[in-house]
Amino acid sequence: MYILGMGGSDHSFAACLVSDNGVVCAVEEERITREKYSLGPNSLYANCRKYCLNELNLSIDDIDMIVGNDILHPMTYFPVRKRIELINHHLAHAYSAFYTIPHDETAILIVDGTGSKVNKESKIAETVTYAVGKSGDVEIIDKVGGLGWSKDDERETLTENSLGDFYRKFTEEIGFGYLQDGKTMGLAPYGTDKFYNEVKSFVKFLGDGQFEIKINEPFIGEFVQKILSSQANEKDLFQAKADIAWAAQTVLEDCMFYCVDYLYQKAPKDVLCIAGGVGLNSVVNGKIKEKSKFKHVYVPPYTSDSGTAVGAALYGYNLLSKNKPLKKSTTYNAFTGHAYSEPEILEVLKSFENEDIEYTYYDNVCPIVAEALKDGKIIGWFQEGSEMGPRALGHRSILADPRDPEMKDKLNYRVKKREGFRPFAPAVLQEQAANYFNIDFPSPFMLFVVDVKEDKKKVIPAVTHVDGTARVQTVDQKDNPIFYNLINEFYKITDVPVLLNTSFNILKEPIVETPKDAITSFYNSQIDLLCIGNWIVTKTKIKD
Repeated sequence: MYILGMGGSDHSFAACLVSDNGVVCAVEEERITREKYSLGPNSLYANCRKYCLNELNLSIDDIDMIVGNDILHPMTYFPVRKRIELINHHLAHAYSAFYTIPHDETAILIVDGTGSKVNKESKIAETVTYAVGKSGDVEIIDKVGGLGWSKDDERETLTENSLGDFYRKFTEEIGFGYLQDGKTMGLAPYGTDKFYNEVKSFVKFLGDGQFEIKINEPFIGEFVQKILSSQANEKDLFQAKADIAWAAQTVLEDCMFYCVDYLYQKAPKDVLCIAGGVGLNSVVNGKIKEKSKFKHVYVPPYTSDSGTAVGAALYGYNLLSKNKPLKKSTTYNAFTGHAYSEPEILEVLKSFENEDIEYTYYDNVCPIVAEALKDGKIIGWFQEGSEMGPRALGHRSILADPRDPEMKDKLNYRVKKREGFRPFAPAVLQEQAANYFNIDFPSPFMLFVVDVKEDKKKVIPAVTHVDGTARVQTVDQKDNPIFYNLINEFYKITDVPVLLNTSFNILKEPIVETPKDAITSFYNSQIDLLCIGNWIVTKTKIKD
């Protein structure tokens, strides 16, 4: 049996193919069209659907069921509009988390910018969903909603009573772009509590998990712009933005704890699943893991809208196979893209032979790459199938030595070409994680921020943020063997079981998907060396 899931909203389109063996393939549209967040017109034709079908040489006629969520842009499913079943957006998020962990009962919290209408006639959109997973299904406990549609049934710019849009509002008023909330999270540790009380006053807690935020009223924008316009110089302006970011981040944390506490009252389970775009706020996730009453917190690697493709596909499979549901995963493998074969990689390498590159095949690339990292080289790392979700987890990564105190600035300015305040993440051998970070749980998807051990901050300065924290990826030998072996080789020659790991993309581009993407990004950047499969690629001319 084959089920095709389609995910996204008005951005972050994705597709997922599920068979009797589980998730066969899942990919985000942006990786194919090379248009970040799939915001361009090419994305409306859902190339990701064809990508998933091609993985098993299937046609659409081979698919037993097609499932999407009901706020998908209609053009993305137009060719299959007569077959697709559309389910609630937050329900698709919930299935994406609950069906990919081994626990039979969990509490589920969905928090994003906006979801489905609460009913067909309503202008109110869901913004938070409280649910419980049990007996193989998801049961809704309660929802928070806010005005999301105008009288003409057009989507409002921002949805009232939305934590995702509350954070987005401050992100955009500070001066960052659409879907750049991660910049606000990275800026916040540079701030102080100067504006906390004012920002907190924009939220009213109503009890029973409900709250009120008048996002579309002018006072939030007026408040921020009044502060920013009064700054005398660039240094003061940066600090003002950081103080606003700190306040927005801290109030978001307050709101999330309010929601988590309410959910625990209603569903006091051991495990909490979090999904929806706010689940990308790894600072919030880390604090919930540390301080909430839930023993375990799970956030899937595709927690934003693209992940609804996974949830939709798994929902469809379980709907059609009530007597034989898929076995719930012991660990969900985030590497769901096509694994390019050696002949496929070699064919692409040969096509670049006149482009000032050289390539050499090795039986074991890990010792060679580890030595290059030790020597201060910046490495492009491309292995097997790509990651589903926004985090590079060791298959489509740029890697560097975390011991170099100047490496953060080198990467930000020379390669990534992004703001200098933004941190980089550590990837650490799972069995060594507790020696370097205040962490006692696996974090394979890089979605929890924790404190760096005091005696390790100077050992790994390139991955230690200004507040002494890091967004940690723990690497397990069973689930991520090639990347594990590379880190272990680096550990052998440096006595540090940690690498700096950031996504393999350059300015304004999505993460590389194909060998051609990887070689092109390598060639057009100041990455020193590219490891693609078992080939090591170097440049014969140095890029400025």
